[in-house]
Amino acid sequence: MGYISQEVPVNNQSQINITLEPDFAQLDEVVVVGYGETKRSDLTGAVSSIDGEAVKELPITSVDQAIQARAPGVQVTQTSAAPGGGVSVRIRGSNSINSGSEPLYVVDGFPIYPNNGAYSAGGNRQSANVMASINPNDIESIEVLKDASATSIYGSRGSNGVVLITTKRGKAGKPKFSYDGSYSTQTMSNPIEVLNGAEYATYLNILEQSQGGSPIYTQEEINAFGEGTNWLDEVTRTGYIQNHQITFSGGNKDNKYALTGNYHDNAGIIKKTNFKRYGIRLNLDNSAFDDFLNVSSSWSYNRTASNNAPTDQGGPGGTIITALGLDPTTPVYNEDGTYALASYDGRFLINPLQELEYATDEDITNRVLGNTTFTLNITDHLKVKSSIGADILNINRTSFFPTVTTRIGRDNSGELTLANRHSANILNENLITYTNDFGGDHFVDAVVGYTYQREVNKFFRSTTRGITASSVDQATLQGGPDILTPFSSRREWLLESLLGRLNYNYDSRYLLTLTFRRDGSSRFGAQNKWANFPSVALGWNIANESFLMKKGYPT
Repeated sequence: MGYISQEVPVNNQSQINITLEPDFAQLDEVVVVGYGETKRSDLTGAVSSIDGEAVKELPITSVDQAIQARAPGVQVTQTSAAPGGGVSVRIRGSNSINSGSEPLYVVDGFPIYPNNGAYSAGGNRQSANVMASINPNDIESIEVLKDASATSIYGSRGSNGVVLITTKRGKAGKPKFSYDGSYSTQTMSNPIEVLNGAEYATYLNILEQSQGGSPIYTQEEINAFGEGTNWLDEVTRTGYIQNHQITFSGGNKDNKYALTGNYHDNAGIIKKTNFKRYGIRLNLDNSAFDDFLNVSSSWSYNRTASNNAPTDQGGPGGTIITALGLDPTTPVYNEDGTYALASYDGRFLINPLQELEYATDEDITNRVLGNTTFTLNITDHLKVKSSIGADILNINRTSFFPTVTTRIGRDNSGELTLANRHSANILNENLITYTNDFGGDHFVDAVVGYTYQREVNKFFRSTTRGITASSVDQATLQGGPDILTPFSSRREWLLESLLGRLNYNYDSRYLLTLTFRRDGSSRFGAQNKWANFPSVALGWNIANESFLMKKGYPT
């Protein structure tokens, strides 16, 4: 890290001496920060960068998975191994009990929240990961803002850290068409060992005798059980991830475009589980009136479909815990080919393979996310930006448990649940940016702005029991006598902010960053609707001091 890569042929050498040369070009790299960008050498905050090419090499489903092991000091935990399942990211530790500790994600300037519960479609399992509806292969770069200096420009929402995501844009030149594809498999890395049929029968005999009873099985019966049924093997498989993307890009000096289409398919290691994503993105950059007006647009549409198994709920009913606790002396199928029901700890009868085959739990998500920015280049040093964006999300969940073939269906005489969540998030940002170099030694970069963001989130769920239909295609809410009380909710929040930042650089040696944001939020307490978030950061590029200057160092 930070040095120029070298390749040295080994040939017949038994000893190789290599002197690494510092990569000073990295110091001139432009890093995206909140509401602007700066050279890496001029950073006063803690920022980690991840290149889009590194993301493309990973067989991942969601954007937040790309951060794992690639941003120092950032903890990424897979909270659900289900396809499209949730991921927990900790940049600044756990800071809240009730409001969550996930970072704020900003996609092409649009701030969004990942897993705050508002995107759940209800039910007794973990919410799907809303970040999985964004295509990771669209990413040009990821910047992770860690400390107070870097995150304070986002005010109240920056306390858990900020992840800035920039998507790929078109470049001037001849039209280019490209295809990227990958295929990988997934297996259970460390299967849990369980007793086979003969071992379990022997155990039951020992248990019964220890309590003063007689053996349950004879030795001949124990031998006949043999390996029995490994229920964990029965409900698992070799999963896979396949990804296909086509990109069409190009343009000229005044107009650039990048159009991408993506298909992602992840079959989970639990049978019948999968996650599919279909997406399209269009990024446009246009300039007019001799570069006086620039228009930049980033819009995407993604549709995801997932089939789920209840692996995220503990106790009886979760596929994994049920498979691990079932009687291995019971076969999967009866002699007539129907599913056999095995005992779970003597409390109820169930066949997890039958549950996977006949139970339905699926999510369909449609999401439109985008931002359009208008930039007026008043002078070479002064710019005025105004943007309008939207994040429109619609989730439909259907769960159905037939009365004969599933345990929940038998308990409730058949159950159908339909749920819908609709979220509309609107953003407007207005910024004035000033940059100037005074006499070569003094550089100033300043930004002030006003932002407005509002979200309306609506949810509805209805459940009917006593349904006699055998398939989800035939089941209707009016098809059963026991209609539970429907539930609906509406949540709305509004955030208005004033922000400002001043970067001062003297002779590439002494750096000063002043940041201020004032947030007015409907989520704040009734007597404290506004809050201030200031920060000050100082930096010293000691390598640029004359007493440390030497050959090879930058001047």
